[in-house]
Order: sequence, then C-alpha cells, then structure tokens
Amino acid sequence: MSSSIRLIIDCPDQVGLVAAVSEFLAAHKVSILEASHHTDRYLNRFFMRHEIDADSVDVNLDALKASFSELAAKYEMAWSLKHSANYKRSLCLPAMNLIA
Repeated sequence: MSSSIRLIIDCPDQVGLVAAVSEFLAAHKVSILEASHHTDRYLNRFFMRHEIDADSVDVNLDALKASFSELAAKYEMAWSLKHSANYKRSLCLPAMNLIA
C-alpha cells in the first residue's frame, strides 16, 4: 500500500479557497487520492481535507509545508500536513445505551 499525506484546513470562508489549494497542489504535481470540503454557514468557516499520494509529491514534506505556509497565511488557515506514518489511530466503539 502506498503512503499518503493528509492536508487538513480550517479557515474563514471566502471565495477562491478550493481553486487556490488546487492550484498549489497542481504546481507541486500532487496526485489527490481523496478530497472533501464544506462550509459551516453558521460559523462562516471552511473545512477541507485532502488525502495525497506521498509518492507524487515533488519535494520533501518539510519543503511542502514551508511552501504551503505562505498560502495558508494569505487565507488565515489553521492547517496541518501529516505523513500517513504519523497518523494517530483511533478506535470507535458502538454507542451503548446506559439509561435503564
């Protein structure tokens, strides 16, 4: 199985966010494996998650982070870029009805 890099973004909603991130990834010849995004209208916040093929990235992860930080600053993004080797695993258990 190929390794991946996860890009997670949270920022104020504004026009051009999807295009700006897509252009950035295309400029680095990144292959996107999965993408999702939405806007919380109540909070006026934009949320995005991309799963990227790590083998497609044309620079190392630190260089990609440094380059992305410029774009992130422009759009006031809280963001993270993490390699799949560093993903935190979690366990989801079924909900239990504790009320008798």
